[in-house]
Amino acid sequence: MTCITSPAIHAAALLAWIDDNAPPEISVHLAQCDDCRARAAQLSRWQNELATQLYRTDCPAGFELGEYHLGLLDARRLLVVQAHLAHCLHCAREVQTLQAYLKTLAPALKPAAQPTYQPSVTVWIAKLVDALAELGSGDEPAPTFANLRGEGAEQLIYAVDDFQITIEVQTDTAQPDRRVMLGLVLGLEPGQTLVAHLWQANRQLTTTSVDELGNFVFAGLDSGQYELIFGSGELEIHLQALQV
Repeated sequence: MTCITSPAIHAAALLAWIDDNAPPEISVHLAQCDDCRARAAQLSRWQNELATQLYRTDCPAGFELGEYHLGLLDARRLLVVQAHLAHCLHCAREVQTLQAYLKTLAPALKPAAQPTYQPSVTVWIAKLVDALAELGSGDEPAPTFANLRGEGAEQLIYAVDDFQITIEVQTDTAQPDRRVMLGLVLGLEPGQTLVAHLWQANRQLTTTSVDELGNFVFAGLDSGQYELIFGSGELEIHLQALQV
């Protein structure tokens, strides 16, 4: 087939027609020219294939959106992700889905008050957030917290009520045969103090304060199973069967 006019309609004009930006005469021409309609169809297929390959290539990875929600990004990446969310509806929807999911955890994670070693203290058992990969439905991607800070670090995320607790276990650089537990608590009220108590085999090993930003550290730990108890006034939060 050949175009009914000479020279043939330029490819740029056909691409403009595909994007609904071409002048009316291009549509008139395509209605009459089998050759140009075939060329336009081929260009449309190529454009769709390219768009599929490049779909969301400039979007932050799912784990980085999780870090953004948890407040784990450094200042530079925080500004970059915030700017991206301002114009990307896909990523904004992922963050909204994640926020909604974590809010739904609160009612399900509220246990009845349990006996404790201190009187008049309400105990909350934090739940390991390990089902985020099942959040997605249909073609929508599910947000994930997997590998938040890359390979080589073991990381767990717990949630209870309005609190989110991230635990990361690394090798202690000062003692290669020991482990370091790094923690971040989100959900503290302004001025609220929190103390972290590390237990093993029903024995308290050590205690440290959670700073005003929610950070705490336990260093020089042997590998094994621990329990972490946070105390704040008449409230305790327990993280059970914590493997280090």
